[in-house]
Amino acid sequence: MAEKDGHAKDFVAAHHEAGHAVGAYMLGVPTKVVYIEADGSGEGDWKPALTIGEIRKHGLWPEYAICGELGRTVERMLFGSSDSRFCDDDQDVIDRLLLTFLPDRGEREKFKAKLPQLAEDVTRRPFFFESVKAVAQELLKGERLDNTGVKAVIEEASRKRGRI
Repeated sequence: MAEKDGHAKDFVAAHHEAGHAVGAYMLGVPTKVVYIEADGSGEGDWKPALTIGEIRKHGLWPEYAICGELGRTVERMLFGSSDSRFCDDDQDVIDRLLLTFLPDRGEREKFKAKLPQLAEDVTRRPFFFESVKAVAQELLKGERLDNTGVKAVIEEASRKRGRI
């Protein structure tokens, strides 16, 4: 039973992390790495490629916040709920990001209130969920993908479906 539970956790984690990475790709936010642990723990991570200074320079903080929200959005839309382990970590990252870029508490709260809808809007883009599933499959094989790898998986899956 524990092995089955590990596979289920990995399956959810792969889709959660793929949601971040695919959203990042679609929003023009470079990915440093996305992966899940190979130990069946259901742990994984999406790491952005830019520093806070680079995010500021390029004005990408809203897109980064949306990417942070996309993991839980994908889980909720695909599986009907989201795992608090992932979501608590994501929320901490989003809160720190917004604190950096929106010092006014009222502005932060207003943006945070819009964040779930902004993430759902990204999921409505053509080929979003197909791309999430393709990236998740690679993560389940033990792949660690950078921005080029995420792009290649999305483009290959899209070609197979005749979209590119």
